[in-house]
Amino acid sequence: MLYDFWKKISVIFLPIFFLSLVIVNSVQAQTSANYFDTKLHTTVTVNETGLSRIKHEFTITNKTPTTYVSQYGLKISSAELKNTTVVYNGQALEPEIVSAKIGQQSGPGQTSIGITFPDKVVGEGKTREFTISYTDPDAAVISGNVLEVSLPPQANPQDYSVYTITLITPDKFGGPIRTTPKNNSFTVQGNRVITTFNQGGERGTFALFGSIQFFNLDLSYHLNNPTNNPGITQIALPPDTTFQKMHYYQLEPRPEKIESDADGNWIATYQLPASTDTVVNLKATALLTLEPNSNIPILEPAQSLLQAQAYWPVNHPDIKNLAQKYTTAKDINDFVVDTLSYNTALAFNSPKRLGAIEALNNPDQAVCQEFTDLFVTLARATGIYSRRATGYAYSQNSELRPLSLVEDILHSWPEYFDPTQKRWIPIDPTWENTTGGVDYFHQVDLNHVVFAINGQDSQTPYPAGSYKEQDSPQKTVLVEFGTNFPEEKLSFKTSFIPQKILGVNLPGRYVLQISNNVGQAFYHLPLNITTNSSNLVIKNSPQEITALLPLQTLEIPLIFESNANWLPTHDTILLKIADENQEFNITTSPPLQFSFNLEQQYYYLAVAGGIVLIALITGSLLVLKRKR
Repeated sequence: MLYDFWKKISVIFLPIFFLSLVIVNSVQAQTSANYFDTKLHTTVTVNETGLSRIKHEFTITNKTPTTYVSQYGLKISSAELKNTTVVYNGQALEPEIVSAKIGQQSGPGQTSIGITFPDKVVGEGKTREFTISYTDPDAAVISGNVLEVSLPPQANPQDYSVYTITLITPDKFGGPIRTTPKNNSFTVQGNRVITTFNQGGERGTFALFGSIQFFNLDLSYHLNNPTNNPGITQIALPPDTTFQKMHYYQLEPRPEKIESDADGNWIATYQLPASTDTVVNLKATALLTLEPNSNIPILEPAQSLLQAQAYWPVNHPDIKNLAQKYTTAKDINDFVVDTLSYNTALAFNSPKRLGAIEALNNPDQAVCQEFTDLFVTLARATGIYSRRATGYAYSQNSELRPLSLVEDILHSWPEYFDPTQKRWIPIDPTWENTTGGVDYFHQVDLNHVVFAINGQDSQTPYPAGSYKEQDSPQKTVLVEFGTNFPEEKLSFKTSFIPQKILGVNLPGRYVLQISNNVGQAFYHLPLNITTNSSNLVIKNSPQEITALLPLQTLEIPLIFESNANWLPTHDTILLKIADENQEFNITTSPPLQFSFNLEQQYYYLAVAGGIVLIALITGSLLVLKRKR
């Protein structure tokens, strides 16, 4: 799919042929645009299965009376081209085709197409027209509900006075939703959509047809406790993000609790009996969207997301020097893409994670984690909040869009925080490198599913796919395209649990438990706790539930105090969550010192309880001694 437009132009000067070699070097130094006016129109026709037929129409006009083109070459970074044809003056020419497959070079496979013209087109203003056509399985990708067409940028865009592109796609995918460049037009003709770009972009040409994508996930986590004592372990479940919404159909066994960490991961806690193995199975659907979901809260970045970590040596002198030169996220992305070279062969051999400095020192030994680590490190050194996302990325061609976290063929990519948009922006410098310049900075596709986010720590939490039995051939990450996403209604169970000390209920002290019965998260739920009694004071009650995670039991400590009585009394309260109302009977407490916060009150109650306990124990000993 990589159209690295490399031109091998043989220029002949007339009539002094023996000087041509010397003058050719001069021509190449000044670029061919000084001697020729070159126009190119590319047509990409995509069929129902995603196979693309590509036709390049060249028009080369001489600018001088003594030069003409005798050879032309085109290089495409794919070794899978089929049915290559060259037509000149209505006749087929036999091209010279050389393919280099993976393993024969660093990086993805390539195909070089060379043409030698049978005649001489001499004279200023004279024109040579020809076409190069081939079938390319990688130019377009159909993934579930989405069609993507990608043409990387030209190697020498200054050599073309005109470069236009036409995309012909099946109408079942509709019109383009996102494009690069943005200036385009499309029409519907019969069962085809025709999209036209009047000028190919410097960042390449990209068109996305479809705005949502569904993935069904079947994930297994193998947990082991080899000790003779019970243990506790935690795993990261795929979370909601700005562009990702999760629905859990099954989570077995159920964890002790589910909570969100500082990076937005959903952490499940399990108690493991001694000397046991436990397999946690999660079946879920991920909904990916192009537009950000404004309902999902965005975690404001903390200063810790600028700090050094094991693989992110922010304070290294080499990093500091580079950070003075590359000061924006786009600059850093371009530097990483241009500096590192993806090592396709290494990716299949369990590569050791190098970190940012080793990646700089060994730029040809990079896989996706090195691209990610170098970006995150430079971004943090520049003052840009950044982190690493790990998970699954759908790819039809592992050479052009490789997956190289080898546990279960996972992928990693960086995210940075945009203060203007006030959200985290995912990018993929690895795929921008391996596709030869397809723009994965301004818009990541609908193929990246986040399993875990590393921000506070460069390694943990580990994503699904990392919890695998040693030497087991069984896959722990199974992903396929889905067809829908269930829109569940809020369903929950509530209860007020009295807090106790030494087995005795504390009047007025409760924990409100809200258990989500649904496998989806709900956000910004209004919470209102009221009473008909004017003497009842309700303390520590939030106004809303910011997030109720799938299958989570949320606990909110509350205090109910009566201003009218110095003894515990009974009262009725009304609990309203979203649009649902419930009534509860509770026991209130007499007013305590209002300057005490909740923790201080617990502290003093615990001290009092301790004094009572000591007194009881002492009294028991004295009684026992007297009896003896």
